[in-house]
Amino acid sequence: MALELLYTSAPRGLRPGTSGFCTVLRSRGLSEALQRRLEALSGYRPLEGGPTSPAAHAHWRLRVGGRVLDVLSRVAPCGVDHSGRENKLAHHLLLEPHERAAAGPAWLLRDGRWLRTRWDGTVGECEPVRDLPQGDQEPRRCENWERACGDAGWAGALADRFLRDGSKPVWLLYEPGLDVLALVDEALALLPPDRRWEVGFHTFFDTLPPGVECRWRWCAHGSRAAQRAARAGGEVWD
Repeated sequence: MALELLYTSAPRGLRPGTSGFCTVLRSRGLSEALQRRLEALSGYRPLEGGPTSPAAHAHWRLRVGGRVLDVLSRVAPCGVDHSGRENKLAHHLLLEPHERAAAGPAWLLRDGRWLRTRWDGTVGECEPVRDLPQGDQEPRRCENWERACGDAGWAGALADRFLRDGSKPVWLLYEPGLDVLALVDEALALLPPDRRWEVGFHTFFDTLPPGVECRWRWCAHGSRAAQRAARAGGEVWD
């Protein structure tokens, strides 16, 4: 059963004495140590003075005690909080190995039925998530890449880059408004099913928390991450 956590700005959090940005909902059985690790994945830096900032989707590979845990995340703006300042809502799901759909993490994020995109104000614990969608997908023509780049072959180049050397990050710069999650899904479908969950990615990357793997770092033009990509190490695709 998958464990989830919801993080936002609230007058009262789940942990006694907390307010402001804090955990408001978590699954029973989620330890305090893992709660802190998931909270650290909740960062979000909106674009300044330009287009609407997108929802950020991520597959984090979290290193904990010699193991690598899979976390799926969505972080997005959600209006203003109780004090009138800009707010965000972060939803994280910690998966068991048998819950990893063969189709890959981007496919599961795009399915979206399990995602929490709003908070009803209730602070407390919830039951673990059961019966996540399962499925597989075959490699296909990468039509989203063709529309975005003019050449569907770039998806294959990204997949091949990971198979040749998956230890180094690739920074992918894009114009806001692009459906990045669809691009990630098409590229992952080109990998063997048993390799798809080895790719950590973030569709609106800013910074990398400690103890986390993220190989495909998608950065919107105009973001702080895009500005520092060239000097951060790894390949930059623009």
